[in-house]
Amino acid sequence: MTLFEASGVSMQLGDGRWLFKDVCLELEKGETLLIPYSAGQSNLGGKSPTHFGIPIWRSRVMYVPQRPAIHPGTPMDLFNMAKKYASQKGKYFDDPIKIGNDWNLSEAHFYESWNYLSGGEMQRVSLAIALALNPEVLLLDGKSK
Repeated sequence: MTLFEASGVSMQLGDGRWLFKDVCLELEKGETLLIPYSAGQSNLGGKSPTHFGIPIWRSRVMYVPQRPAIHPGTPMDLFNMAKKYASQKGKYFDDPIKIGNDWNLSEAHFYESWNYLSGGEMQRVSLAIALALNPEVLLLDGKSK
């Protein structure tokens, strides 16, 4: 069974030209696809976001932007708050600090104010938190080279 599918995926450039339009895709567990899009429909296990409700959808299909927002408090404050959402009930969580250690982040990075982290540290901390929350699908916004 397809884990994640999207249909009508489109990306229009600022000058009105279409980079691509109405692309359909299906992903199985463990597959990776890198395509930015600005329009279209996504489904998880054949069900739309409205079927799940937005809070549940966002806990199962998580998005990590290229430039994470600066949140109040520390990264661990954000992680601990996210774990308490009703949509996370019954889920197993990993340790974001252990994940971050593999990417040259120390425990101190997770307890510093977001304002004191560099852009790269913010990206790695945000990704470690997202992975620790164990979503079924992780969507990453990144700049292509």
